[in-house]
Amino acid sequence: MSHYWTWEEINADWLAGNRLALPQVEVVAGFNRAEQILGSQWIEKAAINLPGTSSTLRVASVGQRLSSLDGASGTEELVSKLQANNDSAFAELTATYLLKSHNPNSHVELGPVVQVGNRKRKPDFRIRQGTEPWTYVEVTQPNIAKAEMKVQAIMSRLANFVHHTQKSFSLEIFLRREPSAEEIGAIARFVREFCLLEGKQAHDMPELAILSFNASAPNVIVPLEHPGEPKVPRLGHVAFVSGPGEPHPRHISVRMAYADDRAKDVLSSEAKQLPTDSPGLIMVQMGAGSRRHSFLGADHRTPISAPNSHQGKRHLPFPIWT
Repeated sequence: MSHYWTWEEINADWLAGNRLALPQVEVVAGFNRAEQILGSQWIEKAAINLPGTSSTLRVASVGQRLSSLDGASGTEELVSKLQANNDSAFAELTATYLLKSHNPNSHVELGPVVQVGNRKRKPDFRIRQGTEPWTYVEVTQPNIAKAEMKVQAIMSRLANFVHHTQKSFSLEIFLRREPSAEEIGAIARFVREFCLLEGKQAHDMPELAILSFNASAPNVIVPLEHPGEPKVPRLGHVAFVSGPGEPHPRHISVRMAYADDRAKDVLSSEAKQLPTDSPGLIMVQMGAGSRRHSFLGADHRTPISAPNSHQGKRHLPFPIWT
C-alpha cells in the first residue's frame, strides 16, 4: 500500500522549515503522485542531502510532471525508465508536461509505432486534441560535445593562473577564438607579468584576445562589453581566491567564442523517427542556457532544415528548454 504524504511530514523531515516557491498543496500532490506512480523506493533514492530544498523540489516537480501521463496510453515503458532514473526518460516526461500543460484535454500516446518509408519507426510520443491530426514528437538531450570540453579545459588552464600571484586583482581574458598550444603559452606568460601591474590596465592581442585588468572589483564578475566584437555565443569560466582569512581576494575570468555545430546533424537524426505525412515536432533539452545558444548558433531563430529521403527537406519546429 502506498504511503500517503502530508505537508507536516514533508516540512519536518524534508524541508526542516526551508521554503519552496510552490504552494503547499502542490508539493503534497507531487509527492503523492510520485509515490503512486514511481514507488517509495524511487522517493527514498531521491532523499539525499536532507533536510533541504533540492531533493524536496525534485520529488515535487517530478510529481507535477507525472500529471501529464494521466489518461495517456503506453506509459509502462516510460515509467520503468523513470524508476531507473534514466535521463532521457525524464526529458521525455518534461516534454509531455510542457505540451499538455497548455492543452490539458489533449491525449498523449507514448511510443507509437509508425510507418516511415519502408521502415517502422517509434517516435517518443504523439499528442492531439479531440479528432485533430496527431502531432508526432521526438525528444533529444544532447550531451556535452568533445569540442566544448576542450574549450573548457583551455579556459580552466588560463583561469587557474589566479593562484600564481599573491595580490588582490581581477582579470578578464576575452578570447576571440580557440588558441593554439603556442598561443596558450604566450597568453600564460603575459598573464604572469600583467598581474604584477597596478591599477586598471588593458591589452589587445590582435585577432586572439583582449585582457582587462582590474576593470571590476576582485571577485565581482562583470562580463565586459568590447566594442566592435561580434555578438556570438560564448562559454565562460572563472577561478577565484577568496574567503575568511584570505588577505588577497582575486579572480580570473575567461570567455571564448564557441558554437556547437551539431544542431543540423542532431535534428536530421531525430527527424528520421517521425512520419512524413503528419505534423512533427522535435524538442531539445539542454543543460544550461549558455549551451542552448551555442548549440543553435548565433541566430537561433533561423529554422534548420531536416533532410528526409521521402520529401526532400522539411522545416521542423524544435522547442528548446533548459
